[in-house]
Parts: sequence; C-alpha cells; structure tokens
Amino acid sequence: MNTNQLLEKTKNKKEIFFKNTRVHKYSIKPSFSQIFLLYIFCVFLNNSNAQLINSMSIINQGHLDSSDSKGYLKLLAPQEPDLIYVVVNGNYKNYFKVNHGDSILLPIGKLELIIACKGRLDKKIKVDITEGYTTIYKVPKSNSSYSLNSLNGSYSYLQYSGNLFIYTDDDSEILINAKNYGKGTSIYNLPEGRYHIKTIHPLSGSSEAFVYLFEHRLKILEMWNKPRKYTAKLLSIFPGFSQYYKNEKIKGSLFLGVTTAALGLAYNYHQSFEKKNKRYLDTLNKYRQANTEADALKLGDEAQAKYDEAKNEAENRDLFLYVASVIYIVNLIDGLNEPSSGYRDENASETKVKVGSFFRTNMIGVNVVMNF
Repeated sequence: MNTNQLLEKTKNKKEIFFKNTRVHKYSIKPSFSQIFLLYIFCVFLNNSNAQLINSMSIINQGHLDSSDSKGYLKLLAPQEPDLIYVVVNGNYKNYFKVNHGDSILLPIGKLELIIACKGRLDKKIKVDITEGYTTIYKVPKSNSSYSLNSLNGSYSYLQYSGNLFIYTDDDSEILINAKNYGKGTSIYNLPEGRYHIKTIHPLSGSSEAFVYLFEHRLKILEMWNKPRKYTAKLLSIFPGFSQYYKNEKIKGSLFLGVTTAALGLAYNYHQSFEKKNKRYLDTLNKYRQANTEADALKLGDEAQAKYDEAKNEAENRDLFLYVASVIYIVNLIDGLNEPSSGYRDENASETKVKVGSFFRTNMIGVNVVMNF
C-alpha cells in the first residue's frame, strides 16, 4: 500500500467517526433569582476575602530574582507617616528606620516585630520571612491619635534614644535621685522605675517632680525655673505678684505689704471721716436752726471743731492713698523690668519636641507627684 492509499483510508475513518459522534449544544438561560443569588454570593466572597486579608495583615508575597539567603519586608501605611520604626524580636537595640513603601532585609524564619509610627499605638505582628521573597505588610489605620508623650507608643523613645526628656533653663542644674546629671535641656535613657527629679537655678528657685519611667516610653517634663516674659509683665498689675513670680520674694513682700497697709489705713481713715463728717453736718443743721444767739455761738463752735476733725481724717486718708499710688507705680515699673536671672527661652533648644497638650507637664516652683 502506497502513501496515497494510506492517507485516503485514514481520511475515510475520520469521516465515519465524526458522523457517529453526537454533539450536544446546551443553551443556558438563567432566571432573575439565579442571577441575584449569584450576585449575593460574589459580594459575600469578596467581603470574606477582605476580612481575611485585614486580619492577617499580609497582603501579598512576590518572588525576588535575587538568590539572597534573607527575605524582605515591605511596609505600606494608609496615612503615609513620616517614618516607621521596626523593632525585631523585642530588641530595641535592633531596629530599622523605614519610610512608607521601603523594604528591609530580615533573616528568614518567624519573627515578632513591633511597628512604631508617630502618634499611634505600637503594633505587634508576627511574620514568616521566606528566603528570596518579599512580604508586604499593611500598617493598620489608627482609630485615634496619641501625643508623643503617650505611654503606649515607643516612637518617641526610638526617635530620641531616651525615655526622659527634661526641658529646663540652660543654667539650671538637673538632679535625678539627688545625683547631678548636668545642666540645661537634656534627654536620658534610664532604667524603668520611680524617680525624684529636681532642677535648681541659682537665682530663680527650683522645680521638682516624682515620676515613674517606663523602659521604652518617652516621658517629657517641662521644669523651667526662669520666669516667662509675658506672664511676669502681666502679673505686675497686682502689687508684688510679678516679684514673687520672678523669685524676688523680699521685694515682692515689700510691695505687697506696703501697698496693702497703705490701702488699709486709707480705708480706716475714710470710715472715720464719714462718721465725723456726718456729725459735723448734723451740728451744722442745728446751728442754722438756732433760736437764740447763745445757742448759735455754742453750736457754731461745735460745728467748727467737728469740721476740723473730719478734715484731718480726710487729709490722712488722702495721704495714704497717695502713698499706695506711688508704691503701685513703682511696682509696675519694677514688674516690667527684666530680672537679674533673665527670662525663660523656651525656643533655645535645637531638639525641641512637639507634644500634645494632654500629656504636657508644666511645673513652676511646685511639688508635683505624677504616677502613670
């Protein structure tokens, strides 16, 4: 059998096969209820997958071309914070500074990471780093904001490498548990525990506080001793107040004491004047109603005497009012003058930390006990 005959025979067999084969065509015409149920199922499946992704927080893994023995972690933040700190296995000496969308190289295996973002609570996650793969982690969106001084976030601790930030004057000494730690605004990294902190200025007094420090949480204290310029000038309205605020207690006592005494004496003389003046006016009315010359002479002498007494009380009253006015003017001038210690310079520090007002602590010459 030649080649042409073989091809002809094969062609005949194929035609016989297709003639004996039944081809069924199905026409699918779904009803409205079937379409609606299919739509509900798709929506449910989509929401289930989204919840599963959010609960696991791992949203993707992509293979790397590199044959490195380590794996990569990529962080995505919904609000794109300035900086993200990643602490590996609870070791705060082993951390990474990452921007939104950056990747970091980590050892393969299961790791426990602490994600610290500005103004948010720390987030602890567990990831399995696979060799040659990139694990993408989506940082959860924070429901509420917290200050840098929040006890629940380690962002500030990692940013400033310390758990105690003290704002004070450049020439104020810092004592922590009665031990000298230097002068001026400083940051310290101290073991967890309770501390007695005191700042002393040679001219402006001292401030102290009792605080409990956590190991990886930043605590910010404002312990200024020098007076604030605006406050000192505003308090000069009241005699002695500005001097007390500027720690010039002797001068403040003099201004307050002399002004108070002068006003008190002026008030007493005024009360006495009111009584004696009333007596004078009564006698004067009797004098005008006198029927005889003898009564008129007698009442006239009495009226003149009572007039002199009332006039003397009024002169004493005016004298002490004048003294109080002079002291008050001198107090105003002195209160507006800068003290020998100088005014507080809150913007002098180059490492100014911006904090929220909720955890902000201001202390001016008072004892404060703070237990958090």
